[in-house]
Amino acid sequence: MAPYLALRPCRQAGCPNLVKRGDGNGYCPDHVKKRNQNYNKHFRDPRSKQFYGGSRWKSVRKRHLSKFPLCADCLDKGISKAGEEVHHNGPYHNFDPSIFYDPSLLLTLCKRCHSKRTASDFRGNDK
Repeated sequence: MAPYLALRPCRQAGCPNLVKRGDGNGYCPDHVKKRNQNYNKHFRDPRSKQFYGGSRWKSVRKRHLSKFPLCADCLDKGISKAGEEVHHNGPYHNFDPSIFYDPSLLLTLCKRCHSKRTASDFRGNDK
C-alpha cells in the first residue's frame, strides 16, 4: 500500500483548514468554491459563461456524468477515480457551436486530469 501524503494548510491566507497534498489546487473546498466564483464573475469570457451556465449544457453534462462516471485518463492508467468534469475533447473554442453538445466529443475527467488537458489544449499539445 502506498504511503499517504501529509495534509498541509489551505493556500488561502489565514485559513486554518488542512488539505491533501497533490490535489492540484492546494485550497480547501470553501476557498476553491470562492475562487471559482470570482473567476467566473470577473475573468471568464461572456460567451463561455453563457454556454456553461445554460440549461442545455447542464443537462448534457449531467447525462454524460451518469453514463461515464469515472475519469477516462485515470482509467487509462489503471486507476478508478470519480470524474467531476466533462471535457470537450479538443480545443472547444475552435469548434462549431452546433457540435458543442455532441456526446462523442465529451470526456469525463477528474479535476486534476481536466486541468492538465485544458492547459495542454491551450498550449497546442496532445495530453
